[in-house]
Amino acid sequence: MTEKGEQMKLNRFKFAIIFILIQIALALYFGLPLADDAQVPSHWNLQGEVDGWTGKYQAIIMFPLINIVLFFLMVFFPTISPRYRNNQERFDKILPSLLNLLVFFFSAIHIYTLLIARNYVPAGNLFVFILLGLLFFLVGNLLPKVPSNFYVGVRIPWTLSSDVVWRKTSRFTGKCFSIGGVIFIIVGMIGKITVIVKTLLVLVLILIIVLPILYSFIIYKKEQQS
Repeated sequence: MTEKGEQMKLNRFKFAIIFILIQIALALYFGLPLADDAQVPSHWNLQGEVDGWTGKYQAIIMFPLINIVLFFLMVFFPTISPRYRNNQERFDKILPSLLNLLVFFFSAIHIYTLLIARNYVPAGNLFVFILLGLLFFLVGNLLPKVPSNFYVGVRIPWTLSSDVVWRKTSRFTGKCFSIGGVIFIIVGMIGKITVIVKTLLVLVLILIIVLPILYSFIIYKKEQQS
């Protein structure tokens, strides 16, 4: 690829680059003043409670590193795939939106954890459920537009072997993600986790993980029979 081509490619992902730079700046601003022995949230349970912590410097570095690795994987890695070259125009439309969304989500979660460590927001806040719900909902809207590939989507043998199965599975999975996202947002806005709500969240996870695989297999079998 020529230098001009590389610049055009990076230009499509400019918002992801901007998000990462803002993330790094805010991480340094909020993270460096923390005490060296400060603990920063790294994981939440289904109660919305923090049940995992990490050190100051790991917290400052970890999420930007995740976003940087994600950026290079989604910008450069797909280009070596024949499926990318066969659907380059469609990939070039959807990948920037997907990457921007993921980078923004990880950046928001990162800064949120540092705000908790600085005692600006409570550790038990369910805001993370709202963020996760928005991510699921928006990813659900993008998934049906993703062409068959080895990197994003429901990537199992029977979806990769048939474009028809891939398209139907992606549409179904998108609906599952969107429904699950709305439920997570509602839970976050309610702000209270009961046994019923916890059960509902488990069902949502099953909805977005297990059901698409089962659905894709059923569609595949029907296609084979016809």
